[in-house]
Amino acid sequence: MSDWLSSNPNITAIFAFSSLMAAQAYQVARSMGKRIPEQLAILSYDNPDMYQGFSS
Repeated sequence: MSDWLSSNPNITAIFAFSSLMAAQAYQVARSMGKRIPEQLAILSYDNPDMYQGFSS
């Protein structure tokens, strides 16, 4: 995920097909200094309750 985000710095959204993939994208993006959701939106297909603890 880190290599992919580094190779595609201009993306504005990620659609993940699982909550675990979305959580990984969130963690990697934040470690790269991305502001969620201002610079990068992350959407997931399942388990939205998992994200209640996340904040930008």
